[in-house]
Amino acid sequence: MEHRLSSRTALNLNVIIFHSGLGMLQSKTVDISRHGVLVKTNHITLPLHALVDIAFPAFDPKRTELQRLPAMVVRLTDDGVGLMFSNDTQPNPSHGVLPCDLGSNGRYNICAS
Repeated sequence: MEHRLSSRTALNLNVIIFHSGLGMLQSKTVDISRHGVLVKTNHITLPLHALVDIAFPAFDPKRTELQRLPAMVVRLTDDGVGLMFSNDTQPNPSHGVLPCDLGSNGRYNICAS
């Protein structure tokens, strides 16, 4: 039985993981929630409990900068890692960081808080 703090939304998005030992790692998300994200790392292993930053584009089309959040590696899979966002820096829907679903216009809709 899985214990989740929040529901996940499927999301295929290019992201960058920054790790002090490995540098920049180009990756793709599998799913995301308010508390974390599952990321494909192309069989590159990050250490469990490693502190990283993850950067991804804002989901608000009016914002062009990358959103960069600190996270911790909390799960290892065959082709990726599960990252938990820091409690102080969880994605904030009002800042256009967390998608809810893909709208008919092909853009992700922003979650209501």
